[in-house]
Amino acid sequence: KQPGGGNREFRKQLSFLKKFIHSFDFIRMKPDTELVTGGLPNETRTFALARRGREYAIYLCTTAKSGKEDMTAELELALPAGKYEAEWLNTLTGKTDKQETITSQGRAKVQSPAFKEDIALAIRASGADD
Repeated sequence: KQPGGGNREFRKQLSFLKKFIHSFDFIRMKPDTELVTGGLPNETRTFALARRGREYAIYLCTTAKSGKEDMTAELELALPAGKYEAEWLNTLTGKTDKQETITSQGRAKVQSPAFKEDIALAIRASGADD
């Protein structure tokens, strides 16, 4: 009930997103506006941080006022050639909704699980070291 503090569910969701972003070496990451090249549902935006060829953090959120209907995205990605592990984070529960291996030849597609308002995607190169 404290002003600006949100409710318990909102603070829980923020803690999931904090854990998500802290799972990356985000100090070395940079905004990447060229990573997602297509496949976004209507009224959806995406934000991406990248260490090109190593790891990517992508956040999708709806700009629709309701956010009540389930939606999915088949993201088209400009990924350097290689194998990657993808993990979709449910931002409401903090659980992984889907994991898969992506093979890219410079372009790749990845299908999201159903989500309502937002979802996060972690992509890491297979066997990548710092």
